[in-house]
Amino acid sequence: MNIVIMGAPSCGKGIQAKLIEKKFGLEHISTGQILRDFIAKNNKESAKIKEIMSRGEFIVDSLMCKIVSLKLDEINDKGFILDGFPRTEKQTKFLLKHYSPDVVLYLHTDKDIALERCENRVVCPVCKKSYDKRLVSNLVCPDDGEILITREDDKPDVYLKRYKIFEKETKPILDLFKRYGKLEVIDNNGDIESTFNEISKILVNMR
Repeated sequence: MNIVIMGAPSCGKGIQAKLIEKKFGLEHISTGQILRDFIAKNNKESAKIKEIMSRGEFIVDSLMCKIVSLKLDEINDKGFILDGFPRTEKQTKFLLKHYSPDVVLYLHTDKDIALERCENRVVCPVCKKSYDKRLVSNLVCPDDGEILITREDDKPDVYLKRYKIFEKETKPILDLFKRYGKLEVIDNNGDIESTFNEISKILVNMR
């Protein structure tokens, strides 16, 4: 089974993707994490990517399609959960042509709730896990003891720019997936468990 999970920036796509990965035995592919790993190489090309992301802008379509293609080819026939791609019409057409998903899960999240989740998200610089800073003691990662940090693209001014781009470029491609009969819309304004229960019902029925 091949899945695309979509939603507003910081709405909790990564958390849901990890839960799907664990329950259904699929591979979670986070394009955001792929890019952050690339930035960590600290070379000339990665510095350019870091600058683009720090401004809240998206990477050009040609580069994103290349990155995703290389990763999907690595996993061969194992099912995937694609998180963070596609974000534009060109990326969508590329995906449908070469790696057409079985279902697209859209996590519908009110803007104020997504912004609140962004403001409270911190990540571990080592294991890369995300946490709600209100729920973590002393802002220390419970797995490896590292101090949790705020991502550059989660700063409020950058986030609002990312959200604006999302509404302009990403939301319209939902109509394209709908025309192909692949779109499932899920209410994501509640807690993590309720969202995952709804996702699970959809995926179990597809097996």
